[in-house]
Amino acid sequence: MTKKIQDLEFNKNEDENRLLLKDVEKELAKIAKGGGEKAAAKQKEKGKPKLVGI
Repeated sequence: MTKKIQDLEFNKNEDENRLLLKDVEKELAKIAKGGGEKAAAKQKEKGKPKLVGI
């Protein structure tokens, strides 16, 4: 491959990986909240304390 094609492929892969990383970060934020609003409400309904900062 030529240098230009390699650069384009690299940039494409980099963009795709950045998008995947954002998805992982969103999931981690959801997990940190206790599994999302619905799951947190269910746990609260059962009288279980919300664990924060573990």
